[in-house]
Amino acid sequence: MQALFTGLARNFTSAHPEDVPQSGFIAFLRFYTLLRRDSWAFSYFERDSAHALITPLADRLCAAGGSIQLGARVTTLARAGTGWQITWNNGEVYADQVVLALDAPAARDLLSRCPDTNVQGLSWPLTIPTAVMRFWFSRTPRSAAEAGIFTGNFAIDNFFWLHRFQTPFIDWHAATNGSAIEVHVYGPPELIREPDAALLARALLDLQRVWPELRGALLQQSIRRNPDTHTLFSSDGELLAVQTPWSGLVACGDWVRYPHPSLYMERAVVTGIAAANAILLKFNQDQQPIQAADPPEMLARWLQNSLRWVRRRARAYKRSRL
Repeated sequence: MQALFTGLARNFTSAHPEDVPQSGFIAFLRFYTLLRRDSWAFSYFERDSAHALITPLADRLCAAGGSIQLGARVTTLARAGTGWQITWNNGEVYADQVVLALDAPAARDLLSRCPDTNVQGLSWPLTIPTAVMRFWFSRTPRSAAEAGIFTGNFAIDNFFWLHRFQTPFIDWHAATNGSAIEVHVYGPPELIREPDAALLARALLDLQRVWPELRGALLQQSIRRNPDTHTLFSSDGELLAVQTPWSGLVACGDWVRYPHPSLYMERAVVTGIAAANAILLKFNQDQQPIQAADPPEMLARWLQNSLRWVRRRARAYKRSRL
């Protein structure tokens, strides 16, 4: 059980148990594991995210009259009348309404430098770097699981067999009988700081420990390092909310406060819709619905109600003894 909860802490809160915010871990247990078994199941894109999501969204935005500028880094955000003047490395623009869709460190840096946004009193979540590695093998292991977590003495934290759910990898597997796996590493920091070759070697050793039939079958490997923007969730302090203290400025992201029981990518989507709705409301336009969290399953609901009944009876008994 200790190994299981250690693995859960690292995989779903991206930290070691001693670094996990209790509120974040409780929220994970409450909404993602204990009360709904279907929350354990992942949904996947059938191909890479660029073709499955990003490009279609960008095309839709451009078709509606919008535009996207790559390589633009906002350096200044300043109040201008009732709106905002936004300056970046090679231009500037005025906007009545602004959506702040940044990771926590970038948002803190930008708002701290803006003379019109006082961030004193706000809290900011801890963020960490991560690493993603992929390995291609000339054979397929004897494993029925498409994904899972590592809960022992391993360098890697979780895995996804890409040839089981993404079309290009499925086609490659059908043609070669090979396999491809993606693994994630969330820490500790000294492990993340190791050179690429050392981190790849550690991950490969772990994979061969779990699936010995992969020894001697490596074809290719790759590593991608992500900056320290991966959020560790906590309800401590006053995080920035979707409705910021400044008119004409709303925020969204996986770290932004909003009354909805979601984390990670789901929270980024929920807060993104909420931010868009805030602007639609100002222009008297129809808002988009936000899906509520599913209720607990019947057995979990019964256990939850039973525990609440026990707590109520215990409180009543305690008051009667005073």
